[in-house]
Amino acid sequence: MKLFNKKNGADKADKTNAEKKKGGNAFTRKFRRGGDAETGTVATGNTANAENPNDSDSPFAWTVSYLASFMSVEVGLPEDEGVDVKHSLPVPPTKEELDEIERKKRNRKILLAILLLAFLGVIAFLVVFFLLKKDPNPLARSRIEILEDVLGSNVSPLEQLRDNSTVQHEAIMWFANDDPTYPELENVSEDLIVARYVSALLYMSTGGPEWRQQLNFMSDSSVCEWNDGGAGEVEEGIVCDSDDAGRVDGIVVDINNLVGTLPTELAALPYLKTLGLASNKFVGTLPPEYGEMSSLIYLGVSGNALTGSLPEELRKLTRLNSLNVHWNQFTGTVPTAYGEMTSLKVVHLEGNDLQGNLERSLCGRASPYEEFMSDCATRPAGNGQAEFLAEVTCFCCTECCFDGAGCRTLDTFNFDN
Repeated sequence: MKLFNKKNGADKADKTNAEKKKGGNAFTRKFRRGGDAETGTVATGNTANAENPNDSDSPFAWTVSYLASFMSVEVGLPEDEGVDVKHSLPVPPTKEELDEIERKKRNRKILLAILLLAFLGVIAFLVVFFLLKKDPNPLARSRIEILEDVLGSNVSPLEQLRDNSTVQHEAIMWFANDDPTYPELENVSEDLIVARYVSALLYMSTGGPEWRQQLNFMSDSSVCEWNDGGAGEVEEGIVCDSDDAGRVDGIVVDINNLVGTLPTELAALPYLKTLGLASNKFVGTLPPEYGEMSSLIYLGVSGNALTGSLPEELRKLTRLNSLNVHWNQFTGTVPTAYGEMTSLKVVHLEGNDLQGNLERSLCGRASPYEEFMSDCATRPAGNGQAEFLAEVTCFCCTECCFDGAGCRTLDTFNFDN
């Protein structure tokens, strides 16, 4: 029996040595957990006899097996290694693996940084693109700010300058983006800025491209050269008393196919002495703002289609020498305050629908007029003609007319002719 046991012991020893070569001893135990039988296999370095039934029932073996079932991780060991990979203990990563993990983290951070920079670059590109599309010259934005500061205070309302549906906006955008005359507006006087803007606005708002004569308007030259160069008896266009200062003292654009309404911005020219816009196609009213032209000596808007009443504000034109509003469609009475314009020498009111007595207005002064014409003639019926009653009463007029025609002096008026 002893010999038989020794042989069995030797066989078991050989089996144990073979298992050690494969990576260590293993034991298997069946235990019940939650009513189910499970098998736990744990690789250990222990050389204890795993086939001993007493060992499989020991508390130590049961505890190790139970813990191993919860701490198991899959490490991807080959199946032929003889290890149950489902319940293998965690294997700490090597230094090379840790370095690889850190390298991947750095690469991810670098990639995220590159993507973020690319995203910001795209956003910046889109912003610049749409700004350029909206305003082809970004540098002109500061020019617009300068122009708005100068013009928005007392020339054109700021709302009109910024409203892209107005001619005021069109004029300021031309000045800011398309006019190369003054590349640095910081060094340009306000008088020059106002004169150039108002002159451009006059052209744009009155059908400039259809003018009979262009008069060099909208050119790159000084606004004081926007004229015909004195080719005729009267210089047509913009006239200045000094090209350098930009002091516009005359605007004469008669018989030139101007249309639309009279620009109120002309009143922003403080040195303007002559305003001649006769025989064009203007409609609307005579702007009351023209009463602010304190330097004005000559006002000529005859031969248009202006309507409404004569603005009382003209009484402030104390230097006005000649008032020519004839051959329009003005209605109402002549303001009595016009008697304050003591500098008036020439007055033309004929050819309108004015009414009333001029004795208390223009005829209320002692000094006579050099020339004063109105529809003050009365023509009795006869010779196949209907009776024509005088529209106004004017004993200080030098000539009386029949509705703007047939004007004659009072001392030579003969109804039979």
